[in-house]
Amino acid sequence: MRTRSGWLVLLLVAGMASAPAAVLGQEFQYAPPDTIWPFPLFSNRPADGGLFVDAEFVYFHQTNPLQHQQIAVRGVQDIFGDITGVAGTFIGNRPPTPALFADDAGGPGTYQPGWRFGVGYRFANGVSVEGSWLHLAQARYDATATLFPPGLNAGPNQAETFLFSPVFNFPSDFVGPPDKLLSITSGLPTGNIGIWDGASLMQITFFQRFDEFVLTGRIPVYQDDCWRTYGLIGPQFSWIWERFRWRTVSEDIFGGSGPDDVAIYSNIVSNRMYGVHAGCGTEWRTGDTPIGTFAISLDLQASGLVDIVKERAKYERGDREMSASRARKEFTLVPELEGSINGWWYPIEGIQLRAGYSLMEFFNTVASQDPVSFNYGGLDPPWVRVSRFFNGFNCGIAFIF
Repeated sequence: MRTRSGWLVLLLVAGMASAPAAVLGQEFQYAPPDTIWPFPLFSNRPADGGLFVDAEFVYFHQTNPLQHQQIAVRGVQDIFGDITGVAGTFIGNRPPTPALFADDAGGPGTYQPGWRFGVGYRFANGVSVEGSWLHLAQARYDATATLFPPGLNAGPNQAETFLFSPVFNFPSDFVGPPDKLLSITSGLPTGNIGIWDGASLMQITFFQRFDEFVLTGRIPVYQDDCWRTYGLIGPQFSWIWERFRWRTVSEDIFGGSGPDDVAIYSNIVSNRMYGVHAGCGTEWRTGDTPIGTFAISLDLQASGLVDIVKERAKYERGDREMSASRARKEFTLVPELEGSINGWWYPIEGIQLRAGYSLMEFFNTVASQDPVSFNYGGLDPPWVRVSRFFNGFNCGIAFIF
C-alpha cells in the first residue's frame, strides 16, 4: 500500500511539472473569432483598449435667416429733372413694381453635403477620448433681376426695363454711365445719378458655411450584456459663416458698361463659438445575427459657448478703386442643444458601421436678416440675434486597431 501511494505522488508531481505555466498579469483568455479576416484591426487583448478612427458622410440643412427686405423696384428716379424736366419724379408704375427682395435668395433651403472625421483612443478602464471635425460644403442661393420685366411688359417710356434702389450718400465715383437714358423732353442721351438708379442688372447671392471641431471624452456609467450608459464631455468650437452679396450693373444706351459702372455690396457675419459641451448617451444591443451584431444609440448634449462675432458691410466699385466699409466685433453667449439617434452594425471585430439622424439648435447667434444698408456713408444694416436650427442624416464607418 505504501508503495502504491508513493507512485501516485510521483505521477501527480510529474503531471504538474509538464502543465503550461500561467501568464502573469493576463486578466482573461481571449478566444479568437471563428473567421480570421486579413485586416490589421482589433487586438487579442480588447480590454486593454486601443486606437480607433472613423469617417462619416453627412447631409444637413441649416436655417437661412434672410427676411423680406425690398432691395429694388422697377423704374427710374429722376433726381435732378434731366429726364422729365421735373426734379424728383419717379418714372414707372404706381405703386412701383417690386423687382428684388433679400429672401429671393432665401431658399427653398438646400441640404448641404459634408463629412465628419474622427480619431480617438480607448483606455483599459473603458474611458475613450475622440477629436472630430464636422464640415458642411458651402451652400449658395442666387436671385437676379434684369431689364426684362415679367410678361415682357416694358411700360410707358420703357420704365419697367430699369431697376431702382434707394442708395444714398454715395460719392460721385458711383454715378454710372453719363448716357444711360434718353431725355423725355429733348430726346437726347442723358445720365442719371447713381449706378443703382436706372440699372440694367441686379444679382444677389447668399453663401453659408459651417465647421465644428469637438473633443469628446466618453465615460462609462453602467454596462451589462445588452445595455450601456455613458457620459459625454469636452471642449467645442463651432463656426457659422455667412455672406450676402449684391451686384448692380448700369449700362449706357448701347448696352455697354465697364468696371466703374458696377457696384458691389457685401455683408459678412462670422459667428465663432468657443465653449464646452456635456451630455449623456445610451446604447441598446438589439441582438446577434449571422451577419453581425446590431444596436441602437441615443445621445443628448448641451453646450455653453462664447460667440465672438465679426460683422462687416462694404460697398465697392467693380474695379475695386473705390470702396467704403464698416466692421465691428461683438460678444454673445450662445446655448446649444443637440441630439442624435443612430443604428449600429458590428459585422466583424474591428469594424463598426452606423447611420442616423441628428438635430442641433444654436440660440442667440447673430445674423443680418435685412442685409442691405442703403446708406453708403453710414453702412448701418441691422445685425440681430437669431436661433439657428440644423438637422440631417449621417452614415459612416469606424475602424478599431
